[in-house]
Amino acid sequence: MANKVSAYTGSNRLLVEGKTDLHVVLALRNAHKVPQNFGIYECGSDGLALKQLDALIISADPPGVLGVVIDADSPNLTGRWQSIKSILGEYKYDCPVEPEPTGTIIDSVMEQPRLGFWLMPNNRLDGMLEDFCIEMIDPSAIATVVQCLQIAEDNQCTSFKPVHRSKAIVHNLPRMARRAWETIGTIDHRTYPPSRNRNRKSIHELADGIVSLV
Repeated sequence: MANKVSAYTGSNRLLVEGKTDLHVVLALRNAHKVPQNFGIYECGSDGLALKQLDALIISADPPGVLGVVIDADSPNLTGRWQSIKSILGEYKYDCPVEPEPTGTIIDSVMEQPRLGFWLMPNNRLDGMLEDFCIEMIDPSAIATVVQCLQIAEDNQCTSFKPVHRSKAIVHNLPRMARRAWETIGTIDHRTYPPSRNRNRKSIHELADGIVSLV
């Protein structure tokens, strides 16, 4: 069962995969002053988010608006969109062949909810939340972490899968960056924390998509 994490008490829902996704969406909502007219629900995984989507569409009291923020990495953007279309194919939604570059909004059918989808990182490429986040972080900080990870890989000290490299970069950044400043000296601490100027287009598209949906 999805875990609700916002004070909103109405029926509109935004489903996210896990805690990291939740924190990013909350930060974007607050930074862009998106109206708090929807509840945010952490589902626990991509599979559970899609199960919640299916269950809510056919529930006895479906939400008026239902959004999903999900990674495009199982196995890729095309595969993820196909899995969503397979669910919607059971109903009468007019689903586009491909996801819209600025986020997909599908109008309601009869008593079923209006739907919205954002496929991380940008509805255009294979990837995940961390690929979206990397574009918001100072490049010099990213370069330092990548250098450290490469050393660890060369010494066979890593356990992450190649497909999760961006995840390893983002989640190791707060642990490694300051030590990297002191030992490698490749980044200036005055340029860190993350820049707000990077990935501005996708950030605004996601925020605007949520506003348009609700």
